Amino acid sequence: MLFYLAIVLSLIFREFNIQGFWQYLDLVFYGLALASTLFALVMYVISLYNKGFIDKDDLNKDVTVDKK
Repeated sequence: MLFYLAIVLSLIFREFNIQGFWQYLDLVFYGLALASTLFALVMYVISLYNKGFIDKDDLNKDVTVDKK
């Protein structure tokens, strides 16, 4: 939703040639959208880890790849 709002604001600002502080408002919304997306991703992984969907023993294994 925030990405959509930032895109719409960016198009409106370019269409009406808005200057000053308001021209940077779309960048603020892009930043908020990016920060909230990263926060949601981190919280999702933490939730999966705490509920046991991510095997905690696999995270400690040393992985080696055999080359043929």
